[in-house]
Amino acid sequence: MVVDFGDFYVGENTFKVTVHNPQRNHLTLKLKFNKNHIENDKEIRSSDTLFSEKIFYNIYGNNALNLEFSAKLFENGKLIIQKEYSLYIIPFAKDIADIKIKLAEIKVPVSNKHNSNQYTTDRLIVFSHRLHEIEERIDVAGTLPILELSELKNSVSLLRTEIDVFHKMNKVGQNAENGFAVYSANPWVPFGGVDEIMENRLQKAKVSIEAFMGETESAAINIANFMSKSITLRIEALTLISEKDSTEVLAKNVFELHEVLNVPTQAMDYSADALPLLNQAQTMLIPNWDVRQLWINVNTKALSPGIWKTVIQLRSLELESKQIDIPVTIKVWKSALPEKQPVSLCHWGYVHTSRLKDYPEEAFTDQVNHGTNVFVATNTFVPEARFDEDGNIVNEIDYREHDKYVHKHVKDGVILFVGYQGKLKGPAKQFTPVWNKAYKLWLKAWIDHMKNIGVTYDQYAFYPVDEPGLSPGHVTRFIAHGKLIREADSKAQIYTDPVGRATMDDLKNMNPYVNIWCPNRSGFLLNEGQDKLAYLKSTGKTIWTYECIGNAKHLSPIGYYRSQAWLSWHHGLTGIGFWSYSTSSADPWFVPEGTLDYLLTYQGKGVVSSKRWEAIRDGIEDYGILYKLKNTANLSKDNSNLKLLEEVNTLLKDDAFEIARYCGLDEYGMEPGLGGMKELRQIEDARWEKIKQVRRKIAKLLNEFK
Repeated sequence: MVVDFGDFYVGENTFKVTVHNPQRNHLTLKLKFNKNHIENDKEIRSSDTLFSEKIFYNIYGNNALNLEFSAKLFENGKLIIQKEYSLYIIPFAKDIADIKIKLAEIKVPVSNKHNSNQYTTDRLIVFSHRLHEIEERIDVAGTLPILELSELKNSVSLLRTEIDVFHKMNKVGQNAENGFAVYSANPWVPFGGVDEIMENRLQKAKVSIEAFMGETESAAINIANFMSKSITLRIEALTLISEKDSTEVLAKNVFELHEVLNVPTQAMDYSADALPLLNQAQTMLIPNWDVRQLWINVNTKALSPGIWKTVIQLRSLELESKQIDIPVTIKVWKSALPEKQPVSLCHWGYVHTSRLKDYPEEAFTDQVNHGTNVFVATNTFVPEARFDEDGNIVNEIDYREHDKYVHKHVKDGVILFVGYQGKLKGPAKQFTPVWNKAYKLWLKAWIDHMKNIGVTYDQYAFYPVDEPGLSPGHVTRFIAHGKLIREADSKAQIYTDPVGRATMDDLKNMNPYVNIWCPNRSGFLLNEGQDKLAYLKSTGKTIWTYECIGNAKHLSPIGYYRSQAWLSWHHGLTGIGFWSYSTSSADPWFVPEGTLDYLLTYQGKGVVSSKRWEAIRDGIEDYGILYKLKNTANLSKDNSNLKLLEEVNTLLKDDAFEIARYCGLDEYGMEPGLGGMKELRQIEDARWEKIKQVRRKIAKLLNEFK
């Protein structure tokens, strides 16, 4: 049992007790905290190998305190460990003591080769002056009005934080011979800049990639500048060489280098999410005493199976250039992704009305490269028709915009026509007898036209109502449209995306008019709606899923984005979706006004990717390789490999479910919690390790079948 009282700083502190329980005994931990005779109790029961409980408490700053801590551990009602402590706390004493210790430990560099000794000296003078002023105010803290005391607490906290950071940067910087240093980074944790130095994320820089043939995988490198001036680095990946036969592949055919940028969010803070390509010169500017992140995409399509090695060079643009070489190892497994992508991806990317409208070709290529194979066409691309007072179609139906869109998109997937009804114009309102007649004639002509241009029923679907169940009348309208579509052509596909408020009766009434179900993740796939999902599965129809949650820039790339594919796999679904690729009134580079953060991409000179968008592609690839493993096992069922088949079954069910839980089913969630970004980085570290572990097992199992 490990006891942590907290820092005893003025402000909020944490009394935390952690229990190591390797035998998984059923234990009860009871905590008690007493501050000047005011008690607070907490209790937790657990059989986990590691668990903890905490009590938050405040030191206000105007009076000394008597604190009492008690931790008792019970097994089957019997006390097995007890720890009790009593402490007398003088406000600000620990704050000032720690500040002075850190100041004394900060060293002025012996040499000035990084131009940092004067900078360090100047900072120490400033810190000492601020400390002296604060100590004078602390002497009378007990007499200060509330607002002045609050200001004093903030001043102490700010100084302590700044000195902590400077102390750590100074200490780590002593080992940076070039004045800058590089460290390996988990690409999927929220990049914290200097905070990652504070958290000792100082692993020697290397890029290690493991991928199935045809995959794109990502890595990240943190670059820290310990000098008193900013530095510009030119970054270049060299030619790759096969370890097996010394074959060479040009770096430009494999590597794509990006800089990670902080962007403002709806939460009025920042997220290191945007991934613009490095500039034409492939340089990065690293400010003094700061950290930036380099993002590396590795496309393995040009690489044969085996080990490939190279280096990424970082060279400073100085008269006496300094250089760091980062070793790169890429392991390409023998198994390849399936030739045809087995999972559908939709993201409602209305590029033509978005901030990407000037780059339609670039956006289309980007979508396809990330696995998009479901395209939602708005009424801009719907054939326009007119009808008269008798419900007859007059003049020719205009297919010009429609055909251009269809010919471009249909070869790469399925087209969903949403909001199409507005392109049928005439003197009668919707669902009147005249309109119904015209609607069916129009749909029949449209469907016939699709056949004539070589488009089959399974390559498109009508999407008559968005999110049935969201508002009153949506389900009724969907059914009314569905009946008319079925009367026009019973083979025409109909898509629907019900939300959790749609009842079981709603779903049953809708079912005759549905070919593709796409239920909302929160309403059907998590802890609620399981009965409704079971019903949808019983219909034998195609089932996808989707989600639409704000604060997107802070949602976990691994949990919310990558793992939705694993959650879909766990439930036996064949598609995923996210709102939205590019559709929003808000500019994604800034704090959204009148809406929330939803977008997956940013606009620039073409499409600017995000960590989240890259994670979706990885999820699509993960699903593909799970699918391949399952199919390979199904083709290899005989008595000679029962143990291997059992391993496959365990992975496809148990291991896959563990990763699926990251998408809203585990206790950690998908956004920063009370532990802040530091805790979230630790969570994402564990998640990423699990994903890598499972992918290695898949590679091993596929190899054993061969």
